[in-house]
Amino acid sequence: KAVGQAEYGGAEVLKIVEVPAPEAGELDVVVRNKAAGVNPVDWKVRAGGVPLKKPSEEDPLVIGWDAAGVVEKVGDKVKDLKVGDEVFYSGDVTRAGSYAELTAVDSRIVAKKPKNLSFAEAATIPLVAITAAETLIDAFDAKKGQSILLYNGAGGMGSFTIQLAKAMGLTVIATASRPETTAFVKDLGADHVINHREPLAPQLEAAGVPQVNYVFDLYDNKNLVELISVLKPGGRAAIVWTLEKELVEKLDWYSMWSKRQSIMSVFMFSRPMFGYELERQGELLTHVAGLIDEGKIKAVVNYSFTLEEISKAHELQESGKVMGKIGISITE
Repeated sequence: KAVGQAEYGGAEVLKIVEVPAPEAGELDVVVRNKAAGVNPVDWKVRAGGVPLKKPSEEDPLVIGWDAAGVVEKVGDKVKDLKVGDEVFYSGDVTRAGSYAELTAVDSRIVAKKPKNLSFAEAATIPLVAITAAETLIDAFDAKKGQSILLYNGAGGMGSFTIQLAKAMGLTVIATASRPETTAFVKDLGADHVINHREPLAPQLEAAGVPQVNYVFDLYDNKNLVELISVLKPGGRAAIVWTLEKELVEKLDWYSMWSKRQSIMSVFMFSRPMFGYELERQGELLTHVAGLIDEGKIKAVVNYSFTLEEISKAHELQESGKVMGKIGISITE
């Protein structure tokens, strides 16, 4: 059983379908998924915003990539996992996804599930964890005592990144605009919370952090010019979605060049999509699992649905009002 779509479109195109059970390639594991997570990329793919295969009734597209479950089969060249292991992963957008009872996934991007989390909780972690860790640890090489501004701190990405940044010893400034989201990000550990619907610079001045080492735009890049303006010389910015031409033309590239500032793209599916450094993805997940088991990071699952309710979950994710993560129960 899986959720498939025969065409691109709104949440209504998602249907329960029967698909063949996947086989394990030589480096794959087949996971019996207990639960899955929902992320913004899911609805963007569903709607046709990310070019993948053309779905049809005969060959439906199965999306969703976050999941947690139990290894049921292993390929001949799999080294570190065995049948019966409890694991979590965020898969490969070029392969069938995790809105399914069974998923074949490259073992190198899989890690053992945190012991302290249920399957439902663990399933919501991988995509945000890998994205945050690739950014803060690998791309930024952030150090204790430095500062980071997280734009849109209350979403799934923000709720995890706040915690990882605090675990790394950073000063965290997160943006939020509603009383409930402000309280939410404060509870997650943000040192300062500012309103992204108001000018950022005066609020940062008032907070005693007029410029930051890093900015991480966790939304749509529309405020990137303003975010760059509060970045220290030598600072780095990261974005989770592509830059549109109009925005590229608005950025002051001479100022950024002279200050040795940089913008980097963050796309955690890049490694499995293009087949490079796959082991690093598994390493980062294992590192995060350790932080979770040490009590330094918690899962923030504020919404739960069944696989049959996946369209409702997508409608909620697409609303832009989500605080934390959305979980999908499959067989748990």
